[in-house]
Amino acid sequence: MDNNVYQAPESDITTLDNEATQSVKLFNSDGRMGRVRFVCYAMTIPFLIILGALLFGGLLALIHDGLTVIAIIAGVIAYLIAIVGSIFANIQRCHDINISGWFVLLNIIVPFSLVLIFIPGTKGENQYGVKPEPNETIHWVGAWAFPVVIFLFIGLLMTPFMLNF
Repeated sequence: MDNNVYQAPESDITTLDNEATQSVKLFNSDGRMGRVRFVCYAMTIPFLIILGALLFGGLLALIHDGLTVIAIIAGVIAYLIAIVGSIFANIQRCHDINISGWFVLLNIIVPFSLVLIFIPGTKGENQYGVKPEPNETIHWVGAWAFPVVIFLFIGLLMTPFMLNF
């Protein structure tokens, strides 16, 4: 009797693992990055690195005129690290919305990075891998710090103009 109702099924009942995640590596073009980490890594951190390099360079220049060259070199190195990290974050963000990382070249023409903030990522797996791991508190703080830091920086830049009124 082949029609035993108590017999185990013989069909393949494997399911897709929609809960699989991958870690986000900052200086790597492979993988995916969600919106919150993108704002944190690609925008807030480079801005803070460059701001810190400018402050460090300004302090060195105030201490001694001969240290100005060292301050300029430190600022250029910090700027290059920030730009490279931001490019890799942009590539991973493009992968999250299931487009090629070469779309990062659109940043030359338009601020494509700002567009990447508002486009949601692919749910589940896409051609660039499984979804990125969930965000931690530090990523949310970094992402929300970006607009605050930008407004404070713009406020600092505008202060000399506002004092003349």
